[in-house]
Amino acid sequence: MTAMVLLALACWLMRSLFVLVPADRLPARLQHALAQLAPAVLAALVVAELAGSAEGASPTTGLVLVGSMVLAAVVVRRTGSLGLAILTGLAGALVVDVLL
Repeated sequence: MTAMVLLALACWLMRSLFVLVPADRLPARLQHALAQLAPAVLAALVVAELAGSAEGASPTTGLVLVGSMVLAAVVVRRTGSLGLAILTGLAGALVVDVLL
């Protein structure tokens, strides 16, 4: 019971820190790190989903999954278009679901 209360208190303190301290008052190094947080979390979610989808799948399916993610990354890097990245990922998902 004590551990749960301490964990709840720690979570509350961390959450309130972002509300009570304005972003412009944070040190520059921390502001830079926070700017990189969203892409890092998104990448972690994509990798976790990709690993879960490829687990137990055939090598062909795994190759198509990884290939579509690499292609989506190249599309985003070259064009900066989120819409094209979504369409690329959708095409890869359709190939896996319909053809494989």
